[in-house]
Amino acid sequence: LDVAFRPDGKELAVVSLDGQITFWDHQNAVQTGSIEGRHDLQMGRKELDKITAKQAAKGRSFSTVCYSADGLSVLAGGHSKFVCIYNVKEQLLVKKFEISCNHSLDAME
Repeated sequence: LDVAFRPDGKELAVVSLDGQITFWDHQNAVQTGSIEGRHDLQMGRKELDKITAKQAAKGRSFSTVCYSADGLSVLAGGHSKFVCIYNVKEQLLVKKFEISCNHSLDAME
């Protein structure tokens, strides 16, 4: 769970353990929008796999959120290997990055 203020201070973004990002007008205590981010935290799998994408997504959630400098986008990441950028106004996924950990030293000299 994390909270971030838009740079102009007029909106608040909240991430919850169910992978949802909600936006609030904190001065009037009104929810202004939400994004179902849990679908963006999983990778697609084949239909015949024993571990389905739905099962693999259990326990994955965003644990941090921050606004872009212009306040038009949010960046969210956390308990998965993905970091997502969303457009706040359209409430759409703009870009999803897969984070990997490369332990190979092949390129080191």
